[in-house]
Amino acid sequence: MHPKRSCIAILVILIATTFIFGENSSEEKTKALYQSQEKPIVFYGKIVDQFDQAISGANIDFKVWSFTEENTSFTKIHMNNLLSNEEGEFMIEGLTGRKLLIKSISKEGFSFPFGKNKSRTFYFGNLVPSRIHSPNSGSPIKFILDKE
Repeated sequence: MHPKRSCIAILVILIATTFIFGENSSEEKTKALYQSQEKPIVFYGKIVDQFDQAISGANIDFKVWSFTEENTSFTKIHMNNLLSNEEGEFMIEGLTGRKLLIKSISKEGFSFPFGKNKSRTFYFGNLVPSRIHSPNSGSPIKFILDKE
């Protein structure tokens, strides 16, 4: 084989090897990062009307982002719902993940104004410690529904 062709062949092999192993390394790092952010989800909320009166029986739709090895994004989104109790309170627990989104809250005769409920995403596993949600049963996060 000609020396110039040998050098080109070796260079092609090196580039291909670096690309293949580099991708696997990057995928493994992403997997480890997402897996490390998997934390228990504990969240306390309270549904009130515009006059701060508790609303019982409100339907809370929420999503939790958690780790999975089932796809290349290492993410599974769990969609759930529950109802507020007589005091308008609800608790989410028993799940693990890195993020919780309160998607919507509904009850007949009420509307869910997104403008009054801007904080609907809560982080449990995050690289920025100041963004991690700290649940407090004595001070649940309030969500407001407007009476129609």
